This record gives sequence, C-alpha cells and structure tokens, in this order.
Amino acid sequence: MMKSKKHILIVGFFLSILFVPACRDAIIPSETDLVDYGWVLYEDGDYVGANQWFKDGFEKDSSYMDAYNGLGWSFGKLGLADSAIIYFELGKELTWDDTKTPDLDMQFYAGLTFANNAVANDTLARSYGEQFFGAQNLVDQDPWAFAHNALTNHLDVRLTLASTYFSLSFLDLCITEVRQIHSDLGMTKTFEPDLNTVQGRDELVKELEILQVLLLTQ
Repeated sequence: MMKSKKHILIVGFFLSILFVPACRDAIIPSETDLVDYGWVLYEDGDYVGANQWFKDGFEKDSSYMDAYNGLGWSFGKLGLADSAIIYFELGKELTWDDTKTPDLDMQFYAGLTFANNAVANDTLARSYGEQFFGAQNLVDQDPWAFAHNALTNHLDVRLTLASTYFSLSFLDLCITEVRQIHSDLGMTKTFEPDLNTVQGRDELVKELEILQVLLLTQ
C-alpha cells in the first residue's frame, strides 16, 4: 500500500511537470525527485528506464549518494556487474544523511558483495560481505532486506559470502555460514559433512545449490 501511494505521488509529480500551464514558471525536478522516480521504475522491473533516471539524478548532483546506489543496483540487474562496481565504489566514498536512508551503507555493501561475486572477484566479495555483517547489529536491528525489493535480504548476502568462502577454500567458514542460514530459516537440519573428503566437499556444494534454490522461492 505504501509503495502504491509513493508510486502515485511521484508519477503525479512528473505529470504535473508535463502539463503545467505555460504562464507558470517551469517546475524543475531535483536530484531526489529524479532518483525517487528511478526507484519506482526499478521496483516495477523497468531496469533500463530506472538506470536512465538514476543517470539524470547523478548528472543533476554528482554528490547525491543514492544516485550512485541506484546506478549500481540497476546496472547489476542489467547484467553489467563491472559498471555496478564502479558506481558502488564511487558512491560509498561520499557522505550522506543517514537519517534519510539509514541503511544506505548496507545497500552498498550488499550490492558490492553480489557484483564482485558475479565477476569472480572472490577476495573483494568476501571483504564486502564481511563488512555487510559487521555493519548490521543483529541484536538491535531487524534482519536486513533491500528497501526496493524485500525478496533480496541478508540471507542472500550470507549465501553469497558462503559461496565466496568455498571458492577461496575457507571451507570451515563456508559451513559456518551454511549452518547460520539453516538457523535463520528455522531449519533443524543437522549438517556435518566431512570436509576432509571429496564426498564431504561435494555435499557442501550441493547444500549451497539447495539453499540457492530455496532462497529464490522465499
């Protein structure tokens, strides 16, 4: 319901720009207006359109952090992980008002974890995944979910981190993350593969694949 109201308000704003009487001064959208509409398109699955609005917001104000964030996520959805990394990296170096978007750092860390994993940069994917969980206070905060698609959440970051650990041959760390996912999902499954054997490592790979499919259906 909140998303629908936001969508109507933002679309209404841009319609008012198109049909404003000629006798009035032109309404010039701010970088916030441009980026907010980009997120509306992103949430509707129009990643090409969203990317263009984020670019417009970026060109309007190159210090507006959420424009970089939007570019990162939309480039990621378009399969351009390298471009996503560039904007995430540039954007996270800026400062922002965390009272407006309190989890913006989490969004950058999550995006960088996914994007670096996509280009097989395991070392950076690990670093950003660990920074993500280091930034989230799991005692005082609800588990993180992406503000613009709640189906993407901390479990996806944890599974990506687990896969990265496996690629880097940190099998003990990988299995720790897998067990934490089991716990977060309320599963009582006992998972004790023998990591010293090929069979045990194969079992771990299969469990990662099972969890990937499972999280897609959550």
